[in-house]
Amino acid sequence: MIESATRTVSGLEELHDFAVYLTENLTPEPHEATVIGLIGPLGVGKTTLVQHILKNYGVSSSVTSPTYTIESAYWLPNGPFSNAYHLDSYRLDGSEDLEALDFSRRLADPENLILIEWAQKVSDILTGKTLYIDMLFGEEDERIIKTFYE
Repeated sequence: MIESATRTVSGLEELHDFAVYLTENLTPEPHEATVIGLIGPLGVGKTTLVQHILKNYGVSSSVTSPTYTIESAYWLPNGPFSNAYHLDSYRLDGSEDLEALDFSRRLADPENLILIEWAQKVSDILTGKTLYIDMLFGEEDERIIKTFYE
């Protein structure tokens, strides 16, 4: 289980190390998808963190921000999940926009890992066990990362 904490990382290598910590300690939910909600300003590194997480689970294809497509799906060859869904809620008006993607079905499947950028825009339909990662700019190349459940 990921601990609720505040961490400071410097540079891409330490962000990658944080992603390794996440993938080694993230425990699948037994009866529903495991959800990670990413929060933070533009350019803080939300997509970069998702790239590192998915790479750690064995995704070899290019991982880009789904800002315009809203959702990208990946098969995970390494790890406790079968599928990952990377969503970007930046352009959504609210959680009702996710129903067009059959989101409730994705949430119900414990084989799924769901990573949602701009999660605060759709938090009303996320599970009470969502792991939030709030990323903020620090000094120079630092990022302040707060992890918490809600």
